[in-house]
Amino acid sequence: MMIVRSLAGKLVRFVSWLCYDHQWAEWELFTIAIATLALLWLTIRQLRKGNTRGGEAEHLRARSPVIGINLAEPERSRRSIKALPKKRLAHALQERQQRQNAKKATRQIERLNEQIVQLQRKVAKHRQTEIGFEERLAGLTAANEKLRQEVAESRQVEQRLRQQTAEVTATNERLGEHGDGPKQSEEVAAKDTEQRSRRKAGKMPLSIEELTHVSDLAKRVSSRMQKRGAETVDE
Repeated sequence: MMIVRSLAGKLVRFVSWLCYDHQWAEWELFTIAIATLALLWLTIRQLRKGNTRGGEAEHLRARSPVIGINLAEPERSRRSIKALPKKRLAHALQERQQRQNAKKATRQIERLNEQIVQLQRKVAKHRQTEIGFEERLAGLTAANEKLRQEVAESRQVEQRLRQQTAEVTATNERLGEHGDGPKQSEEVAAKDTEQRSRRKAGKMPLSIEELTHVSDLAKRVSSRMQKRGAETVDE
């Protein structure tokens, strides 16, 4: 019993895997449908051949010369005559059973065709969802690449701003050391800043925000130099 149960469980798992988990391809579905139709056609053909052979045998028996011999025996002839309605009834029942079997076969074929159509629709839906996922993945990949580029650009801008701030601070310190000539120091700082900005602009173009920041720093330096010049004059 345990072996039978294990085999039955394996068979049930295999059938459930085929029906639900396995993704059927179109050629597999068409192959199954064609094989099923071929088996049904062969079964119906064998049934029809058996029926025709049985009818021919009965027909030959009815026409055989044995009937004359049977007529000589009244007992047997009466039995055969009485058995005719039963034979006809059995033949009618057999034909009815054959018709029912043919109807069942056609219904099974129709159900199989419906299942094939449903499976084809499911396959089409899965393909559409797969295409949608691929498009979304491509969009996310492009967005990620764009963000990486923006981060790299922002880092470059930040590095340039730090360099410019360090340069302006160094210029401010140098100008602070030359306190005796505010105007000359102011001109030197302006020229130095202008030369450095030109060299930086030749290497890498600055944005509007960066230029604004540099101009603000230059204004601050000039205002400090003016204050220092005024203090030296007062002294």
